[in-house]
Amino acid sequence: MKESPAKTVEKAMQWLEDNKEAAAYMFALAEREAESGRHFSFRLIAERTRARDFGTIKSGTFKLPNEFAPIFTRVFLKQHPEARPFVSLRKSKFDAAMQERGL
Repeated sequence: MKESPAKTVEKAMQWLEDNKEAAAYMFALAEREAESGRHFSFRLIAERTRARDFGTIKSGTFKLPNEFAPIFTRVFLKQHPEARPFVSLRKSKFDAAMQERGL
């Protein structure tokens, strides 16, 4: 059974908290792409992040689910609205849950 969008958003936000080093790396990659004027996707950034050797605090194995990409995109754009022209943003099943959280 799939989880609700709200539960997935909650897990993604917890992932950011539990994996601060990986999250900082991921958002730094996105920021660098935007500053360079290049279009980018968080799916590609997630792949590049997976290629690094990050460990997680809670599970011991580094996991970065693909379904977190649209959530992380919106978190990043909330922090860096100037990067909006460099990201393709489609409607997401997570939009309502993120708005409820103020993201």
